[in-house]
Amino acid sequence: MPVKVRAVLQPSPLRVDQLRSVLERSAEVCAGLGAEANRRAPLVTNRARYYSAVTMKAHTGLLLAGVLLLSTATAACGKKDDPAATGSSGSSGSSGSPATATAGLKEGDNAPDVTLPLQDGKQLKLSSLKGQMAVVYFYPKDQTPGCTVEAENFRDKFDDLKKAGIAVIGVSTQDAASHKAFIDKEKLPFDLAVDEDKSIAKAFGVPPGFMGMHARQTFLIGKDGKIKKIWRDVSPKDHANEVLSAAQS
Repeated sequence: MPVKVRAVLQPSPLRVDQLRSVLERSAEVCAGLGAEANRRAPLVTNRARYYSAVTMKAHTGLLLAGVLLLSTATAACGKKDDPAATGSSGSSGSSGSPATATAGLKEGDNAPDVTLPLQDGKQLKLSSLKGQMAVVYFYPKDQTPGCTVEAENFRDKFDDLKKAGIAVIGVSTQDAASHKAFIDKEKLPFDLAVDEDKSIAKAFGVPPGFMGMHARQTFLIGKDGKIKKIWRDVSPKDHANEVLSAAQS
């Protein structure tokens, strides 16, 4: 009896308990395939060939489970350039995506008046930016592939953003030293805020992503201090252009 093993690789962060469940189910499938081989082998003319085929499928199941684990581990900061794989990058909190489950903010709400600890030790009160637009973007981790693409995109469009009167602030859970190293390496012309206790993310309703790091979400704040646009599902590439378009709309 042919046994089909399927794996769906989706670049969306899974919880650790979900990954553990995937691997446990894979192990159960392999055990079942081994038992099936022992039961059916006497009925097959070429016992060795049958057992070899079933065992290979069992090993394939474990291999695919391992690939799924690796894919999920890198998805948090991986490049999400394919719209078909990620959905609309401009979706707001009402989109119904999994990342919005704990989100309380919606477009038109007042932006949280949080204090942002920056990489240079300064404290920036968000309300002090009232009168100009600001983009606060949450990302998982410094110097990882997708996060670097996103930061470089904001860097390359920084002059255009500045001309449009938009301040840029990145937020992640890494410490000031990590942020400084990231800024120096990528020559970022904007500040990165330290959110080790995740209080800033909580204020914005940004849920934890893979391994407790921030989910990748962006908030455009208008001159009036209200949330003008929310992106709950962000594709790092060309995201700065999306922000510029929304600011000019």
